[in-house]
Amino acid sequence: MSRHQSVNSQTQQDHSYRMALNQYLQYWRRQDDLYWSEAQHGARERTLWTVTCYLANVAYGTGHASTKGQAKERAAQQTLAMLNYQQSAAWNMGCSTTWVAADTRSYTYQGY
Repeated sequence: MSRHQSVNSQTQQDHSYRMALNQYLQYWRRQDDLYWSEAQHGARERTLWTVTCYLANVAYGTGHASTKGQAKERAAQQTLAMLNYQQSAAWNMGCSTTWVAADTRSYTYQGY
């Protein structure tokens, strides 16, 4: 594999969680609920980025890395994990939802 191919693979891999999160939000038509906060810490040579992903004003995932893109990717990964967990919990409780968020107003009780 050439250096160019490995860089392209890494770039595609770096964006996979962000793309999955965007696809999830587009499916539920909730992409407007997404925003990111970004902070840069440390000296220029040793910069650390902290990025937090918010959905409907609730912090879902935070990532730390030496680049903003990597930190955003890690925050997206944590956000997807939290959404998966919430969706699993909702289904196990007998609920269905069109939007899994921290507020329970969006849940519809399926009954027994």
